[in-house]
Amino acid sequence: MLRSPRLSQGRTSSFLRLSQALCLALPLAIAGCASPPLKLYTLAPPQPPVASTAPATFVQLTRVTLPDYIDNQSILVRDGALLKNSSNARWAERLSSGITDLLVADLAASHPDLLIGRYSVGIPANTRIEISISRLDITSAGEATLVAQWAFIPADEKRSIQHGQTVLHLNGATDSSAAIVALTQKIVTELSSKISAQLGSNM
Repeated sequence: MLRSPRLSQGRTSSFLRLSQALCLALPLAIAGCASPPLKLYTLAPPQPPVASTAPATFVQLTRVTLPDYIDNQSILVRDGALLKNSSNARWAERLSSGITDLLVADLAASHPDLLIGRYSVGIPANTRIEISISRLDITSAGEATLVAQWAFIPADEKRSIQHGQTVLHLNGATDSSAAIVALTQKIVTELSSKISAQLGSNM
């Protein structure tokens, strides 16, 4: 049975119009589904102090330990037992590394008479600081909790090891990744103040 030429032409024309419509709609659909650009955050340290003389006492701060579930690059908020991950923001490095750098900077700013760092600089450390954060939770309701323990370990074995611990609570906004970063920085800075006070009495 032969098909009508007009019928075949009509079907071809309809197919072409449909193809053109799809070609126009596809880029718009892709653009609509595109994710916003990924933002990378760090914990911004304070400006380093300007020392008039080179400090003679070196204090080494080893890398802070964190629970495995938060020691990564995910920016998290807790909602009960659920941890929500930011879809468009990350830490620029593992959180333990960022917290360690912030604590080093804070302690160095508070004690310009001491050389405080993560790594040896050719001189032996007079004291080593070890810090363990066993809990660092920021909830969607804006409640931040940090539980930490630390130890001052002197190079001189005749001196005793000094220990400290704290439980911190702060409130703040958590409606954006930037707000979560700011609240994290604020509570870690509170931790550095606790450690700094004890460091001053041990040197």
